[in-house]
Amino acid sequence: MEKFNIKELPFVFLALIIFVATLSFGLGSFWTRVNYQGKEVAGAPVGKTGGASVAGTSAGSGAEDLLSEITPTGTPDYGGDANISYDKVEESLDVMVGYDEKITLSGAERSRYIKIGTSEDTACEFCCGIGDAGFANEEGQIACGCSHNIAFSGLTKWLIQNGSYSDEQIIKEIKRWKILFFPQAALEEEAQKRGIAPESIGIPAQRGGC
Repeated sequence: MEKFNIKELPFVFLALIIFVATLSFGLGSFWTRVNYQGKEVAGAPVGKTGGASVAGTSAGSGAEDLLSEITPTGTPDYGGDANISYDKVEESLDVMVGYDEKITLSGAERSRYIKIGTSEDTACEFCCGIGDAGFANEEGQIACGCSHNIAFSGLTKWLIQNGSYSDEQIIKEIKRWKILFFPQAALEEEAQKRGIAPESIGIPAQRGGC
């Protein structure tokens, strides 16, 4: 019988170490794949979509998704009486323009109208270059003659005369309609706030005539 050569012992240990290391690595990779499928693994992404998620919207989810998130839909609580709907933008714009022509305010109601009309962010802003000033001046005159601006004026008149809406609520409502009138600008503003940059190609710059 051949005797074991003690000089070969280091090579045996080396081979054993290599075998154990290889086996451990293989098992570790196997269990990582098993645990990852359908389960949350530390350091692994959750879900199927990539991109940074901000307020529930992924940076890779696209312009349409973001615009859909911020766009009002349906009929506002006053819509039935006012005959306007978020889902019928151009028709509602025409109705609001009509209110500006038909409704005349005086006294305290006119003072409220001027206060709201001279507030920032209530003007058409994106189609006529008048900036973020209000839709009216200190005398209560329309600051811009485009249909969007006149619609904001008409909506304000109607809400003051019909209901118990505060100035802040009316301004908030104007901003909702501004999203509907100027979807591309609204999308870009919201994206900037969230620090993301979805493509706005194909999103209309405005709805309704200027």
